[in-house]
Amino acid sequence: MIVKEIESPQGIILVLTDDVLLNKKFVENKKMLNFTVQFYQGEKKEVSKEMLNGCHIIHASGDKSIQFLIDNGVCNEQNVKIIAGIKHIEIIQ
Repeated sequence: MIVKEIESPQGIILVLTDDVLLNKKFVENKKMLNFTVQFYQGEKKEVSKEMLNGCHIIHASGDKSIQFLIDNGVCNEQNVKIIAGIKHIEIIQ
């Protein structure tokens, strides 16, 4: 999983992305996920509970990233969107 923390005026945006998605684009009708290096490039590292609890927004994409959030009780499968076969969720805490 690729992890990136972005500082914003409201707090930290935690971006979690399956590494296989980086630099790929997925389109379904008028919806698009474009995993550009400029936004999604981060580090491969473990995500702590403190990171999950300390951020303002979680932006996650991909099977592994979404399953990690489900396993940690941050979201459930019913809230996950699927765009062109890719799981995606944005959580504002």
